[in-house]
Amino acid sequence: VAAACSETCDEVTQYAADAYATSEYGGDWAAEEAIGPPSHNKGDCATLKAGSWAPARRDQDTYQLTVSFASPVRVAEVAVREHANPREAAGFLQRVEAWTQAEAGRGGWAVAWEGGDDTACGFDKVISLLAPTALTSRIRLTSRTDSAAWEYVDAVRVVGCAGEALDACDCAADGVSGGGGTGQPRRARHF
Repeated sequence: VAAACSETCDEVTQYAADAYATSEYGGDWAAEEAIGPPSHNKGDCATLKAGSWAPARRDQDTYQLTVSFASPVRVAEVAVREHANPREAAGFLQRVEAWTQAEAGRGGWAVAWEGGDDTACGFDKVISLLAPTALTSRIRLTSRTDSAAWEYVDAVRVVGCAGEALDACDCAADGVSGGGGTGQPRRARHF
C-alpha cells in the first residue's frame, strides 16, 4: 500500500466502524456486515456466503452504502472488498464520496472518485486519490451491477493522514507520497 502522506504525518489505516445502506437484504447481508476487516479471504469469491452487505433485491438498481470510521482522516486511499452473486457481477463500484464539513456547520458530499470498475469477485478495488480529501470520517459508495445481481461489500478500508492541518500532509502531486507525482490521475489498483 502506498503511503498516504509523508513521514511527518500520522498515517492511519482503518476499517469501517459503522454502516448504513439505502437498501439491504438484512440478516447476514445487512449493512453492518461491511464493518471491520473482511469476513472472507482475498481471492475467495463469497457468492452465497454470509458476512457482506447486499441490497434487498437482485437487480440493476443503483445503491449507496455509507460507512463511518472511528477517526477522521484526510483520505488518500480507499479499498473496497467486492463479491457478487453471480460472481461475474463484481466490478460494480461507480463512485466514492467523502463527507466534508463546511463553514457554519453545514456539510456535504464531495466526489473523491468516479469511474469504471473491473474488480474480480473476492478482490479489493483500491483507489488512490489524486489528492487527500478534506478531513472526514464518512465515505459513501455508489454501486450498480451490469446485470441482475446482488453486489456484496465485505469491507471498506481507508488510509489517510490524521490531523487538522492540510500542510501537515506533504503529499506528492498525485496525492500519494513517495514523489514522482505527475499530476495525472492514478488508476485504481486491484490486489
